[in-house]
Formats: sequence, C-alpha cells, structure tokens
Amino acid sequence: MVLNMISQRIPSLFVWATFPMTALLENIWDAYKHLLVEGAVIDPCLIEFTSMIERALNFSHTRNACVLSRRLMDRAWISLGIIHDGLPSISNTFMANRSLTTGNLVIHQESWPVDQDMRRPLTSSRRSQELMYSKDHYEVSV
Repeated sequence: MVLNMISQRIPSLFVWATFPMTALLENIWDAYKHLLVEGAVIDPCLIEFTSMIERALNFSHTRNACVLSRRLMDRAWISLGIIHDGLPSISNTFMANRSLTTGNLVIHQESWPVDQDMRRPLTSSRRSQELMYSKDHYEVSV
C-alpha cells in the first residue's frame, strides 16, 4: 500500500520540483514564438540562455551532470545552484533584475562570458546545432 502511494507521487514530484524551469521556458516560448513565425532573428544570447535552462531541466530529470555545460552555466550560476541547492539560480550579470517578474526578459549581452583563447562567446548549444544543422551553421551563429 505504501509503495503504491509512493510510486503514484514520484511523477508529481518531478513536476513540482521542475516547475520554475518549465514555467520560465514556457514564458520564453510565449514571448518569442511570434518572431519565429515572422522569420525574425532571435537574439543568440536568448537562445543560449534557453539552452542553459533546458539543460538544467534535463539535469533535474536525469541527475546526470554531463548535460550541464559547466563552463558557461557556472558563470550564470545555473549549474552551481542546481548542483548545490537543487534549484538553479540566475546571476544578475546575465539577466536584468526583475526581468522575470515584469515578463520582459532582458539578457545582458555585454557581460556574456567569452572564451579567452578563441575570443568567442561561450555557448551551451554547440553540439545541438552541429547535429541538427551543421558545423558551418554553428560557426556562423557564433
């Protein structure tokens, strides 16, 4: 009886624990999906930020740290928060204060971390872009 109750609660536990990340992804999608339909260019920093939140959500479901792009996500505090506290934190270096409460997501492009050797922005979506599109697509998007 007790095991049956626990097994029924486990799926709900994932929904409750991941609600902040899922809600953020839904808000981003609702705010920017019309731009995709119009064929407009979406800010690459927003795409990378979304990728980081998706990776944090993936980590929440799998507990596999391989999905975290630590080099970038540690600087955003997302992976640090999720590993140490169980929920991602977001540094105000990456996102304007009160962005989430106002519904107007403002990402600070000027403070995006850069690879010191290659002098290009750090990304978390490189492999996804290479697999989905091509290496050339990723090189152009950077």
